[in-house]
Amino acid sequence: STAVPVFAHSGGGPPLFQPPPRQHPYALATAAAVANSLPRSLAGVCGVWLAPLSQEESLPQTTPIDSKRLAEDTAARIAAQLGDEFIVMLLAPWVGDAAGQHDHQEAGESQQLPLPRGVFAPSPSMDMGDDELYSVLVQQLMDECHERSVVVITTFESIEERTIGRRLYSLLMEAAPTAVLVLLLAPPGESEEDMELLTARHDALLAIGCEHAVVNPSTDPELLRAALGTARLVAELHGRRVRLALEMEPAEPSQEELNTLERARQRLLWVDIVRELLNRMPAIDPTLHEVEHYSVGRYNFVRRFEASGQAVYEAVASAPSTGPKTGPAQLRKAGPVVVKVVQKREVTSPAEAECIYREFILTSATLQHPNITRCLEMLHSSNRIYLVFEYAGPHSLQCLVGCRPQLRLQSEEALCCFR
Repeated sequence: STAVPVFAHSGGGPPLFQPPPRQHPYALATAAAVANSLPRSLAGVCGVWLAPLSQEESLPQTTPIDSKRLAEDTAARIAAQLGDEFIVMLLAPWVGDAAGQHDHQEAGESQQLPLPRGVFAPSPSMDMGDDELYSVLVQQLMDECHERSVVVITTFESIEERTIGRRLYSLLMEAAPTAVLVLLLAPPGESEEDMELLTARHDALLAIGCEHAVVNPSTDPELLRAALGTARLVAELHGRRVRLALEMEPAEPSQEELNTLERARQRLLWVDIVRELLNRMPAIDPTLHEVEHYSVGRYNFVRRFEASGQAVYEAVASAPSTGPKTGPAQLRKAGPVVVKVVQKREVTSPAEAECIYREFILTSATLQHPNITRCLEMLHSSNRIYLVFEYAGPHSLQCLVGCRPQLRLQSEEALCCFR
């Protein structure tokens, strides 16, 4: 009922209107509502971007207490039993209510228990948006690391853990002298039917840069040591492969070497190939006077035409040509012409150079028809090639056809071009 068609889709882009997340399935209805709210005089097309439902919208803000207890209990066990090889980082603030410490609480002690030695965790009062605090936490862990491998323990089921994980993991990878391992724990109460949830958390870990995670390992000390040792070995082998691949990469050429290669390429394209294969193309004229966008030789540019690809100008010849004859004598005269400019740096292969040469040969000598503009001459400077054509009006055939209905000429007009 409005003059504005509105299209709705899921994807990127700035949202004009953000519907409630749970209404995403009703994209068309939302689009219609937006359309009805727009002025009828508004012309054009209005796009409505409906952001896909984020997986994090269904996550708890903070880590559930049972999951924190599981992560803290695992951290305490690793620190106590495997502390000679591993140092632990948690992605949720320390609660101090891990299994094995409940007897303190049952005895009436309500204060928060301190972090075990070898375990690090964000402070409960830590601002999750303060990058400086993350750097301080990582530095504290590095001071105690002493060549031990870092083990990050998480259930990765809350927005809190994912936010901290995104910021901490990259800092740990940069600072840790050895491998950074990740233990992904299944929250208490999850069964095999919840494997899809665990897989989704594993994918979220991969998204922050984690390359390998040990999922729900055994609590037996020896089995846990073996699982972490295997993960460390895999991480070290991966690191060696990456370093070896980087060492095998050729060194980046210097600017001087790049300049030398470019000069060699230009000489091959515009001197050697021209001399041997494109012998009717004029050689480079080092004395040719050119001012980009304004003039070349005896031609002064008047205006620039709309054209795809090369720059095309209307120009005026200040005097008859006195140089080598590259076209019929009756065409070399003062007057309006069209100059097509080809930037040689954009020509990257002999095939492209040959296309320019063939255009020059065909339009200067081979094709002779009153409805085909003739190439009067070719100018060749160190940086550009100029093709000078007869002036045939302010529009090209492409512009003329582009303005017609269905992008085509009428039969009568088309036939006139070939008579």
